[in-house]
Amino acid sequence: MHREKGTIAIIVIMLIAIAAPVVAQDYVGHDRCQTCHSAIYGDYIQSGHPYKLNKVVDGQPPEYPFTVAPNPPEGYTWDDITYVIGGYNWKARFIDTEGFIITGDAVQWNFFSETWGGYHADEAPGTKPYNCGKCHTTGWQSVDDNGGARQDDLPGMAGTFAAPGIQCEACHGPGSAHAAAPSSDNI
Repeated sequence: MHREKGTIAIIVIMLIAIAAPVVAQDYVGHDRCQTCHSAIYGDYIQSGHPYKLNKVVDGQPPEYPFTVAPNPPEGYTWDDITYVIGGYNWKARFIDTEGFIITGDAVQWNFFSETWGGYHADEAPGTKPYNCGKCHTTGWQSVDDNGGARQDDLPGMAGTFAAPGIQCEACHGPGSAHAAAPSSDNI
């Protein structure tokens, strides 16, 4: 009998959890996480995670710890680039003003060899969409999942994201409830 009561209790708890309303949360950004988790944030911000995708603002290259962004591939200036994929201590690829990844023979900068390499050289420039957001951004929603929306309204972006790069909430989920009332139960 005791076992049956325990089983019934578990079933009741599961039904309550299933019936509980899902509260929508918003992404708050990794700077908000720093407020309470400064030691972890200090290690994280020096890692490559937050630098998987970096916006170019006002024609200026993104800034990274430990490395300097390479100049764009030959024939391009920073005004021709909207995002840099990577660029932190390993390799850098570039996204054009339409949101497509730049392809060709010498378009990927390799930090270790300090040389330009090819990236999808068999694909014409302006045809390789950025569809890497599921693993390289925070809060990615593909065009199939969000009614066709594209980041920055760029035709080459195959979705939208809450934040570029792999920020804290990419793994822990949207953090607005946790930031408002910190608990291990709401992140």
